[in-house]
Amino acid sequence: MNALRSELDSVSFPNLWGQAVHFLRKDEPLLVSVTKGEVLPGIVLPLDLHLRSLATKLSVRESDQRFLFPALAVT
Repeated sequence: MNALRSELDSVSFPNLWGQAVHFLRKDEPLLVSVTKGEVLPGIVLPLDLHLRSLATKLSVRESDQRFLFPALAVT
């Protein structure tokens, strides 16, 4: 699981869409891209449902967002 966590940390949030965690064996979870209708042996946990929750329900409200750089006047 630590190796999987490291792999997840190295992938950007948008690139996780369409991905799944595949457990062929209990000690070797892999991050895989799954095409619709594809059948893999073992346990496959698609990530899209979890990503949707993170992207919508846990997102910061627009009024609470802070700007990275201060606005500059353009003349």
